[in-house]
This record gives sequence, structure tokens and C-alpha cells, in this order.
Amino acid sequence: MKVKAPVIALAGISHHTAPVEEREALAFSTGELRAALPRLKQELGAAVILSTCNRTELYTVVGAAEDACRLVPLLLRLRGARVDPSRFYVLTGLEAVRHLYRVAAGLDSMVVGESQIQGQVRDAFSLATDADCVNGLLSRLFHTALAVGKRARRETSIGRWAASVGSAAVALARQVLMGLEGRTVLVVSAGATGKLAARALTEAGAARVLVTNRTYARAVEVARSLGGQPVPFSRLPEALAQADIVISATGAQGFVLGPQQVAPALAGRDGRPLVFIDLAVPRDVDPAVGELEGVHLYDIDD
Repeated sequence: MKVKAPVIALAGISHHTAPVEEREALAFSTGELRAALPRLKQELGAAVILSTCNRTELYTVVGAAEDACRLVPLLLRLRGARVDPSRFYVLTGLEAVRHLYRVAAGLDSMVVGESQIQGQVRDAFSLATDADCVNGLLSRLFHTALAVGKRARRETSIGRWAASVGSAAVALARQVLMGLEGRTVLVVSAGATGKLAARALTEAGAARVLVTNRTYARAVEVARSLGGQPVPFSRLPEALAQADIVISATGAQGFVLGPQQVAPALAGRDGRPLVFIDLAVPRDVDPAVGELEGVHLYDIDD
């Protein structure tokens, strides 16, 4: 009797198939990934979860292609999420392999060629490896995908002119405000995306960059590297009052900024607009903030 070879499979949801308000229901923080991987090891034997602002994807190995149909219900159950299953894609075999190669090369990103995805794929693989949740087949898949992504950037021009999500946000801010010269930027984050956005903003001519984070030491560290000014999180209302642009990318669960924090900051602005660019998934800024007079709110899908 012929023995079937194991099959690589993935189930995922991305910016191609669902808006941010549905994707955020499937997003995992690093802590949540660490908690989920042992459970996935019990159910699947081996698994890697890639969770970014653009996508959440579960990679595993199944006995036969038809077994992949159970991955979407598993993901939904794992997050306790109610998302239409038609928003997901399920790929197996070579289709799954080619998909990860495209992802690692930045070809499947919202901003084609963006550089952050390579590190995100590496981090997802490292977390699964640390949790002893990777078998030989998944290990070869991810090592090869990372090599493909690196080679694509080295041998083609894909990343030469590509913007990161952060620098794309800068372009949006410049368009809305007709330039960044003399503007004050508030970055509510100390992670990679927030730092990229802050660096791009300073290079684009922003006069002043404020950085805040719940952990003040992290805000100090990032502000120092950017020539900006750290702000204690307790002084967020004051920072909002000074800002022209707010870049938020904390990755926290639940809204960080709501009308109750923003409305007082609008007083005394004399009609000066306040632009929020929410790069987080789950979102940091309550959509109700966008309904306040003088506020322009954009999220990762904009």
C-alpha cells in the first residue's frame, strides 16, 4: 500500500480578503502567540502562526490535502472570533509553499516590497521553534522562504523604492497637511513600525517629534535615537494638544485613544487639523475619534 506523503497547508486572512475590522479579530500579540502555540502543537503536531498588520496565517503539515479544511474553524476557535469563513483562504502543497515565498519577498504586502515582512516571518518561525512546535518540513519551508525573500531583495529592484507601512503613512500625512515642515508629530508606540514612521517623518522635514509609550524607558530610548522628545504616557493629553500628526502602532488589545482623550486636545486649536494615522492591528484609535470636528482618521487599510 502506498503511503501518502505529508502535505504543507495554510489557512489565512489578509488585506486581500478582509478589512481591518475583521482582521484585527484574528490578530495575535507576541504573548498570545506564545500561549497559543502549545495548544496548536497538541492539535496539529507542528504549526507556525504569522500575524502582522496585513495578515494572520496558520502554517502546518497535514496527512492529506483534504484535512486542511479544519484549519479555519481551528483559527476562529483559537481567537474566539466571529468572522465569515469565506474571508479565509486555504492552500496546500506547492500553492502554500509559493504563497509563503511571495509573502517573505514582500510581493503579497499592502506596500509591495516593504522590508518589515522579512523580520516578521523570521520572528514567527523563531517563536514556533522556541515552543518546540516546528517539525523538519516546516523548518525547511521557513528557512527556504527566508532565503527566497533575501535573494529577491538582493537580486531584483523590488525593495529599492518600496516604502514601509510607516513611510507610506508619512506620504499620506504630507498629502493631507500639504507638507510636514514646521509640524509636530506624536508617535504613540515604541515598536518597529512606530520607529520607522518616526524616522521617516524626521527625514521628511517634521520640526518636532514626540514619542510616548506606556513604558517610559522605551519612549526615552526611541526618542533618543530619533532626536525626539520622550513624553510620559500620563501626559498624553498634553502631547495630543501639541501634535499635528499622531502615528499610533502599539499592538495593544482594545483602543488606546478614544474621544474622551482626544476631544479636550481639540480645544484652542483654532481649526488646525489633527491627523491620526493608525498603523496598529488591532486598531489603536476608536473610529468615533474620526467623527470629531477637525480630526482626520486613517487606518492601515487607507
